[in-house]
Amino acid sequence: MEKEVAEILVEQNPDIKIYEDYSGRGMFGSTTTGIVVDDMNILREVIGQLLISGEEEEREIVGEWLIGGIRTDDLGLDKIIY
Repeated sequence: MEKEVAEILVEQNPDIKIYEDYSGRGMFGSTTTGIVVDDMNILREVIGQLLISGEEEEREIVGEWLIGGIRTDDLGLDKIIY
């Protein structure tokens, strides 16, 4: 996930946390930015609200990320999305 996407999502809900330099399964040491939530419904609500009432540029940025595919991993009791 591009850091810009993470920042847009965090702006919408402070319960979402940015996780930088995450190396997920199958990334072979590469790193990326992700977001951490304790409930995936938080992310669903934020994306829904953003796509309905967000600024056009933000909708395009997040929309491109969604089209590109979302990956998730467990992170303790939380989920990381990248």
